[in-house]
Amino acid sequence: MNGIKYTILIPLLLIPVVVTANQISIKIQSFTIYDISRDYINLEYKGSSEINIVVVRSDPNINVEIFKQINDVTSGYAKIYLTNTSRQSLTCIIGMFSYEPFSVSILARTTGVAVQQPQIISVPGNVSVQIEIPIIYGRYQQPVEMKSETNYSPNFPLWAIISYGIIIPMFLATAHLDKGSLKLLKKRWSQLDTFALILRYLFYAFLVIFFISTIAIIAEFIMIRIGMISTLHIGDWLLTCTIFSAIALVYGIGKWRGLFENLDEEE
Repeated sequence: MNGIKYTILIPLLLIPVVVTANQISIKIQSFTIYDISRDYINLEYKGSSEINIVVVRSDPNINVEIFKQINDVTSGYAKIYLTNTSRQSLTCIIGMFSYEPFSVSILARTTGVAVQQPQIISVPGNVSVQIEIPIIYGRYQQPVEMKSETNYSPNFPLWAIISYGIIIPMFLATAHLDKGSLKLLKKRWSQLDTFALILRYLFYAFLVIFFISTIAIIAEFIMIRIGMISTLHIGDWLLTCTIFSAIALVYGIGKWRGLFENLDEEE
C-alpha cells in the first residue's frame, strides 16, 4: 500500500508523518548535541497498556539505553547518547508498539536538565510507530566577550592629544596678539597684567578642553557599550578636570583680588 503523507501539529513544531497499513513513520526535528559527556536525548513514553520499544536502526556512534519500570510495563524511557564525534550528522530510529494509545515525549537534556521544549507525539493503539531522531553534533562555541578596561592614569588618547595640541597653542597665540594691542591702548602695563592675560586665556582654553573631553568620554562609554572599543580613558578626563579646576580656582581668586581690573578697564 502506498504511504499517505501529511503533517501533524505538536507544540511549536510541524512533524512530517508517513502512514501505511498499521504503521506510522515520523521524522521529528533534529536535536543538537554540544558536549557528549553531558548532553543526551531523552525519550519518555506512557500509555495504558504494555508498550514495546526497540532500536530499529542507529548509527555506530550512537548508544541507546532503554529503561522500563519494574512493576509497570505501560511507561518507561530511553537515553540516546553520542559515543564519539567523528560525524556531525547522525540518525537513530526507535520502533514502538502498543495495543492501546500512548504518548511519547522527546527532548534534549544536559546533566539531567532540559534545554528545550519537548517534542510530543500521540500514537494510536494497535499501530507500530517508527520515530526517526536526527542528531547534530556541534562544538560549543564560547561566547566572545569584549572585556572593557578603564584607565585611571593618563594615557593621552587621540582626542586628548588633539585637544591639548590645538586648543592651548591657539589661545596662547591669541593672548600674545592681544597683549600687543592692549599695551598700545593701556596707559600702564606690567608683568602682572601679562600674567593676568595669559591666565584668562588659559582658563578659556581649558574650559573648551573640558567640554571636548567630557563629550569624548561619553562617546567612549557609548562605544564600549556597543562593542566598538574596549578602553575608557577616564584618567585623561580626570587630568583635564584637575587642571581646569586648578586654573579656575586661581582665576577666581585673581578676579576677587582685582587682578583683571587693568585688562577690563575701559579707556
